[in-house]
Order: sequence, then structure tokens, then C-alpha cells
Amino acid sequence: MRYASPNATIMIHEVASGNRGKVEEIKADAKETDRLNEKILKIMAQNIGKDEDFFLDEIHTKKHADWYLEPEEAKEIGLVNHVKVPEMMLTVDVKYKFE
Repeated sequence: MRYASPNATIMIHEVASGNRGKVEEIKADAKETDRLNEKILKIMAQNIGKDEDFFLDEIHTKKHADWYLEPEEAKEIGLVNHVKVPEMMLTVDVKYKFE
């Protein structure tokens, strides 16, 4: 199950790159960054049962790379199954010796 806290913000962000070098190296890096971005966004779409171009189309429609979603929006598109904070039990055992 995928959970989201009711107070969370989910961001879908395209692959980023900060390359430099010769012109042909920059072109090659940009091409590879674009390829990876497309591949990752298609895998994400397939994982939530959407058409493989779902995220690419949404980002294109919004005309920017970052897509912020409230938890209920994420639930509507299938990124999360439940909007709640999962129960967690934490036990801590601390031992300290003074000398």
C-alpha cells in the first residue's frame, strides 16, 4: 500500500541535469537526460495503471516540470492508495557509560 499524510505535498519532478563541457557533450547529455526522463515518467504511469504518456501529457499541459499534488489529488490519480499517517511503533534502548 502507498500512503500519504493528509498534510503532505507530493511533487512530480522531471529529471534534472547540470552538465557542462563541449557543445557536443552538452547535446549528448541533454539527449540522454530527455530519454531517461521519458522512460521514468512512462514507468511511473504504467505503475499506476495509466496510459504511458499520462505524466508527459500532464507536464506538457501545465507547461512546467514540477507538478505539486495534495494527497487527495494523488489518491485520485492512483499515486497513493490511502491518505493517512501509517501507525508506527518505535522502541529506543539507550545505554551510556560515564567514566
